[in-house]
Amino acid sequence: MSDAAAMNTYLRDGGYLPGADFSAADFERLKAAPRDALAAELDTVLGAHGYEEFFNPALVIAGALPIAERLLGLEWDLIATKDPSFILSDRPIPAKLGEGFSLGLSANFGVLVRQPARTVHEKTIDARPATKGEVQAINTEVRSRAREWICGPGDWIADF
Repeated sequence: MSDAAAMNTYLRDGGYLPGADFSAADFERLKAAPRDALAAELDTVLGAHGYEEFFNPALVIAGALPIAERLLGLEWDLIATKDPSFILSDRPIPAKLGEGFSLGLSANFGVLVRQPARTVHEKTIDARPATKGEVQAINTEVRSRAREWICGPGDWIADF
C-alpha cells in the first residue's frame, strides 16, 4: 500500500475495519516496523484508535453487513458425518475471506465455502456425506486458525 488513505480504503472495503481512519503517522509507523515487531506495533496502533484485540461490539455491528454480503456470494456445501468427527476452534473463519475456507459447525456437520464457478442462486439446504479426506482437511484448516483452544468429539482431540 502506498499511503494511509489506501490502507484505510483496503481495510474498509475488505470489511476488516469498516470505520478505519488511520493517520499518515500510523501508516509510517507500521511501514517502518521490523517484521518481528510488526504485530506489537499493530496492536499499539489499533489500541490507540480504540480497537480491542479480541472483541469490539461496535466493529462487529459495523462489519456485519459487508461480511454477510461477502459470505452470501460464496458457494456453500453442508457435509455430514455419521460419527462425531469435526473439531471446533476459537477462530472459525479466516481473517481474510479469499478463495474459500472450511470449518466444523458441530461434531457431525461441516461446511465447505468457496468461490462459486457460476452465480450462486437460492437452493435447498441439504447435507451430503463427508469424505474422510474432507474431514481431515477441515480439521487441519480449523487447527491452523485456532489461537487458544480447540474442542472436539472425544479424547482423540488431544492427539492433534
